[in-house]
Amino acid sequence: MSIKWDIPEKLLKGEKILNMSPTEFLSTVPSPCREGVTALSDIKRKSCFSQSSIKYLSNKVKEGGSLDIPFLDYERPFRGFPSHEGRHTALVALRMNMEKIPVLVIGKD
Repeated sequence: MSIKWDIPEKLLKGEKILNMSPTEFLSTVPSPCREGVTALSDIKRKSCFSQSSIKYLSNKVKEGGSLDIPFLDYERPFRGFPSHEGRHTALVALRMNMEKIPVLVIGKD
């Protein structure tokens, strides 16, 4: 099984789509439950990730639905990390043993 991605047709100046591993994405974004560490550091802590979000995204993939691609915004950092969206999506992809996922990256050369 693979994930259908909802990839933007047009990119704005400073935006690009990179393929990275789910592990790489999770090592770039903060943990949702501990300050100063990456989401990858807390991947085994179920309480750090919304289980209902993971279930929703997993079911959407199983039903053939598409998911928004994760993003990293280096132009608007927060507490030492890029602004982002997609921790749960990356975790679902990791659990599906996907080697790479598309990520919208803003403001990083």
